[in-house]
Amino acid sequence: KIQDGCSSYCSYCIVPYTRGPSRSYPLSQILEQVKLFIEQGYREIVITGIHIGMWGKDLNPKSSLPRLLERIEEEIEKSNEKILIRLSSVEVGEFDEEFFSYLKASKHICPHFHVPLQSGSNRILRLMNRHYTREEYVEKLELIKELFPYATFGADVIVGFPGETEEDFAQTFEVVEKSPLNWLHVFPYSQRPGTPAEKMKDKVPGRERKHRSNLLRRLIDKKRMDFYHNLLGKTFFAIVEREDGGKTVLLTENYVHVVLKDDLKSECQSRHLPQGEVFKVRISEIDGRKVYAQLA
Repeated sequence: KIQDGCSSYCSYCIVPYTRGPSRSYPLSQILEQVKLFIEQGYREIVITGIHIGMWGKDLNPKSSLPRLLERIEEEIEKSNEKILIRLSSVEVGEFDEEFFSYLKASKHICPHFHVPLQSGSNRILRLMNRHYTREEYVEKLELIKELFPYATFGADVIVGFPGETEEDFAQTFEVVEKSPLNWLHVFPYSQRPGTPAEKMKDKVPGRERKHRSNLLRRLIDKKRMDFYHNLLGKTFFAIVEREDGGKTVLLTENYVHVVLKDDLKSECQSRHLPQGEVFKVRISEIDGRKVYAQLA
């Protein structure tokens, strides 16, 4: 965890009122934690917080998330271990020139980007007090995809925000359909007392919110399956998560749970794979919603 709190004041969100403004943890504290994780044998470091893209803005001297990630990578390089860095969630406006420079040079960042969308309607984004447009959102994701063509691109979407018309929802559907997004958290709008959105008119009925949510979920299910099939034959780093019914389950760097099949196991694969260790795997088969792999 690198920071707490949020200063964005999205109109639907209670977090800034309950958790306070964004507050960065000191660089020295974060790096000490990273060193400890590495010494204890952890092979994946997840960068978390309420609004991690705000890290460093309140420090003296000021800094930024890309600079922090560069310092973390310097510590990783000292270990001579393969250690993955995974970002929890980054706002689209924070993918600036400095961030792209970091991504191009990084040796450890996971090709897994969770970039909140909330709505694909510019009108609704303004009502939400979200400071980007649908066009900017898609453009940034396309630029990231040029660097990481097999990345998981995830997003949060709030469906049925007050005032959302059928046309507004259709615009959201179109953004999800035509952008690189292949993973989605769909949330029917839920009112939070004390937020500006609570006082907004033209509430969307619950039945309609549910209907629109189901449409998005069906769309993203299809896109996710298409994404899986595009991974066949590709290799990725993956971390051993658990044994499940005698099968080894790993999580790939691009956020896909894969299962090692018995009939694919070599002598190396048949031995116990230590939990938390990183291996390279090749995606070998898709069966329904299950993705199978073998050690590469």
